[in-house]
Amino acid sequence: MNERIKVLVLGNECFSNSNSNGRTLKNFFLGWPKSDIAQFYIHEANPDNEVCENYFQVSDQQALYAFLNKNYSPKASDTTDKLPNARTPKGRNALTMLARTIIWDSGKWKKSGFNNWIDSFSPNVIVVQAGDSPFIFKLARLISTKKSIPIVIYNSENFYFKDYDYFRSDGVAHLMYPLFKVIFRRQLRLLIRKAYMSIYICEKLEEDYKIAFNKPSRTIYTATEMSELRNVDHEGFVVSYLGNMGVGRHRPLIEIGETLQMISKDYHLDVYGSVPSKEIEEQLKACNGIRLKGFVSYEKVIEVMEKSDVLVHAEDFEPFYRKGLKRAFSTKIADTLASGKCFLLYAPEEVACADYLKNNQAAYVVNDRSRLYDVLAELSSNNATRERYKENALRVVKENHNAKKNAELFQEIIRDAVRLYRSK
Repeated sequence: MNERIKVLVLGNECFSNSNSNGRTLKNFFLGWPKSDIAQFYIHEANPDNEVCENYFQVSDQQALYAFLNKNYSPKASDTTDKLPNARTPKGRNALTMLARTIIWDSGKWKKSGFNNWIDSFSPNVIVVQAGDSPFIFKLARLISTKKSIPIVIYNSENFYFKDYDYFRSDGVAHLMYPLFKVIFRRQLRLLIRKAYMSIYICEKLEEDYKIAFNKPSRTIYTATEMSELRNVDHEGFVVSYLGNMGVGRHRPLIEIGETLQMISKDYHLDVYGSVPSKEIEEQLKACNGIRLKGFVSYEKVIEVMEKSDVLVHAEDFEPFYRKGLKRAFSTKIADTLASGKCFLLYAPEEVACADYLKNNQAAYVVNDRSRLYDVLAELSSNNATRERYKENALRVVKENHNAKKNAELFQEIIRDAVRLYRSK
């Protein structure tokens, strides 16, 4: 199909190198004409103009202003100017999410030009980045019906299967979780049934949804454009963690730091990223084996990786997170594998990425703290040991995480969706 196919992307996050979801989306559209992509998103950020220049952003706060009939200014933009300073409210729980759904479903936020923006772009297909916002699912279906265009879903989350209150709220908010769950599941069911295909971040997640829905689906792993990195000379044994410290990850990171100190007082875990709370920051600082380095840009990440002997990823072993993160597959795994650096995953065995790395023999996978000392001690003393899984890691990247190949696969799915829809 050589004719133009114009893609409307709906989701919480914009195309961006500064967050993992935005970077994943961006990689899917490599080579696609920028003029044929438009994106509606919610979370305040400066979008990336490498793949898209046509954005419409409305924050939760702006949607609330519109609901209350106050003045607000959503942004339809083809520039890299700063977007309005309207942040997503904190305090997520079932009660606030229900209120949020009511506000967005009212459609009052559309009054400053959203429908005209959609009409002027005239999309041929919708790509939905699935999160836990049921109103986005409903919005996608409404646009699909109005414009008579197909839907493709990208889903990296298992929210549908969370029978427990994953917000960990209490009181009235906790009591409202069953209602939020019913609304969320209904909207996602309707979306999946209407969609041409759902694309999942890993095979374990796809299997779960296939059992639940038996609808067309495909796994496309997170891609990377990174090539094998050089080794930059540095002093000592350098172990680094780069990424999000939420969802309890600070606890296994502290365990790694403590274990490194048991091996040698000169060994530390260098932690790069934003700390989600003052309490977590204090816990990390209290560990002698942790050196907090703060948030660094994606460009700086490469420099850190080049000077590291071991790159670490970790997931929490607490029962709450073990249950919730069973299908977790960090978006930075692809970059870590492609770097050619020694990769250590410290996580429960049932986590999807642990199973994936172990089956492909692409990294050191530690599922129990009792093994952590021996593995880190061996990695600190033997450079050849650190090279053990390198060849397998690079092979896995070539097979499953190649940016060009994965973009071509994703884009062919979009073309097939339009072709099939038009043939009906």
